[in-house]
Amino acid sequence: MGRHIPRTTHRLEKERTFRRILRVGWKKTQKTVTRGSMRDASTLSQSPSSLLFSEKTDYNNAVSEIEPSPFCMPVAPRTRVG
Repeated sequence: MGRHIPRTTHRLEKERTFRRILRVGWKKTQKTVTRGSMRDASTLSQSPSSLLFSEKTDYNNAVSEIEPSPFCMPVAPRTRVG
């Protein structure tokens, strides 16, 4: 623990995301990640502003919209083919 480990940029990035997960919570971190990648999805294009700005009120609705969609699990279609 006390041993000095030189910090690379990748390590710093991982640590930053980990700190964000600790501070905000895993679900919300996942929401922010999926929100960026699925910006052009049909479910989000209906009401993007509610996802972006009002966190507390539309949080549950956003999660319920995002979770069942196949975009959250990019591994699933790949394993089906293989």
